[in-house]
Amino acid sequence: MLTIFLISFSYEKSWSYNWEGIRENLKDSISLYRTNSITSGVGENGSDFSFEVERRNWIMKYATIKELEKLSLYPDGTIKAIAYEGLLRNKLYFKKYDLILKILNDEDIVAYQSGCLGYTISLRDYFMDYVLQLNPERSFEFTTNLGFGLSDEEKYKIIAEYKSYLLIK
Repeated sequence: MLTIFLISFSYEKSWSYNWEGIRENLKDSISLYRTNSITSGVGENGSDFSFEVERRNWIMKYATIKELEKLSLYPDGTIKAIAYEGLLRNKLYFKKYDLILKILNDEDIVAYQSGCLGYTISLRDYFMDYVLQLNPERSFEFTTNLGFGLSDEEKYKIIAEYKSYLLIK
């Protein structure tokens, strides 16, 4: 009975994730992020972590749209963030506006590290601050073309939706 209790107490949702349809070498790369955070590429004392950025970029480029969509259902915010960003950066994925609205509704968190600072951040804040660069609390201009194909109208709608979440906090 004690063994069952201990196992159930330490159970992780990722143990029951169905990897069907995800290629093995992609699965191996993704599994590294179960213990690592997303990094800006700069570590403590200015150490170079660009290899982590390259690994993340490789996952986003190598994975198919179907694999990224499936990984967006993974029960870990950091892995979901990689999948979401991969979909946003994929030129053949045309549901980006709807995906962003889904991200804004996602309650998961992301482990993020830049320099000597490491912290957790909500998926919506991570995307608005670091990926979309549309956080209304920071200065931004729509002149920056991030390549996501969003119109100015869609960007304003996304910002309005994000502000509604800030009011709820």
